Amino acid sequence: MNLQDDKQNSMDDYLEALGVNREIEFIYSTPEEALSLKCFDGKSFSGIESEATHKYIV
Repeated sequence: MNLQDDKQNSMDDYLEALGVNREIEFIYSTPEEALSLKCFDGKSFSGIESEATHKYIV
């Protein structure tokens, strides 16, 4: 398995969780770096935050 396969498997897991549970929980220890990753159709979490609905910060 290569890095691309790992990324695709992770994305598949996220999409399955979203489809089944209708939510995904993310826990980060380096939030600035994680929030800047472009993982939502080329956008970062920070970039889509304003578009998100039913969100809460714990």
